[in-house]
Amino acid sequence: MDGTVLPVQLSLSQIPFEESGQGICLVVTDLSERKRVEEEVLRLNAELERRVAQRTAELVTANQDLEACSYGVARDLRAFASHSRVCRHFAR
Repeated sequence: MDGTVLPVQLSLSQIPFEESGQGICLVVTDLSERKRVEEEVLRLNAELERRVAQRTAELVTANQDLEACSYGVARDLRAFASHSRVCRHFAR
């Protein structure tokens, strides 16, 4: 034994014996791998949350840019349509 501390699960059961009365069964299960996997899942979830937040911010910016562009295009089209002289020229 090197003094390493491990996460374990202990199960203790009584076992009846006809001749000697009672016995005890102790099962020790090493949970190191389960803990490692749980920590990895937590790390991956945190990374996913970070990426979702970053992508959401990028989409908000892109939508704001698109809205500004569509407003500008609509304004330009209204200005173009209000000048009937220009419209007649293009209709020829």
